[in-house]
Amino acid sequence: MVDLDDILKIATIVKIIATVAPVIEKLARYINSLVTNKKTNR
Repeated sequence: MVDLDDILKIATIVKIIATVAPVIEKLARYINSLVTNKKTNR
């Protein structure tokens, strides 16, 4: 049996990941565009 506490912990982790994922994606795109800009400037 899965404990209710475990379900709550997993749900909280999933919520945090769902909240943070778009931010990380934006950061990754931003860094990616910076890197490509530096390459094209040379």
